[in-house]
Amino acid sequence: AGFNPEYTGVENIYLQGTLMGYTQAYTESKMEQILQFADIGEHIHQPVKTYSSGMFARLAFAISINVEPDIFIVDEALAVGDMNFQAKCMTAMDRIKQKGTTILFVSHDIGSVKSLCKRGIYIKNGELHSIGKASDVAELYSREMRAESNDEIKKNLQFLEEKNLENRESI
Repeated sequence: AGFNPEYTGVENIYLQGTLMGYTQAYTESKMEQILQFADIGEHIHQPVKTYSSGMFARLAFAISINVEPDIFIVDEALAVGDMNFQAKCMTAMDRIKQKGTTILFVSHDIGSVKSLCKRGIYIKNGELHSIGKASDVAELYSREMRAESNDEIKKNLQFLEEKNLENRESI
C-alpha cells in the first residue's frame, strides 16, 4: 500500500480511494467496513508512521479487500498478522474469490497456499521452477526446503566434527 507516513490511517484511506479512482462518497460508504476489518481502534487517527508493521498491514489489507478489486495481489501480507487476523483475511479472500476476483497470492505459508489456491507457481532463484496444482507445487517446495535444510545441517555437523578433530590433534 502506498501510504503517506505523515497522514493518519483515515487520511490514508481517503488517499487510497482517490488513487483507485473512487469518489469520496464511495470511500465514505466503505469506511465502517474498513475500520471494522482493520480493527486498530483509535490508532486510525494517528499518523501511520507510528504504526507497528502489523497495524500497517491490517489497514492496508482492510482497504484492499473492501474496495472490490478485479485482481487482488497479496504479497506476504499475512505474515505479520496474528492468527485471528489471518483467519479473517483468508475468509475475506475466499469471499471475493467466490465473486470472481482473481487473487495472486505470494506466500511461503504452505497451508495458506493449499487452502486458498487452485494453481501454484514455484519460483526458485528468480526462475520458474514448477507450475501446476497448488497442493502439488506446495509439496515440491516443502520437500526441497527440507532437503536443503538437511544438507545445511549435515554440512554444519561435518564442519564441527572436523574442528573437533583438529582440536584433539593439537592437544
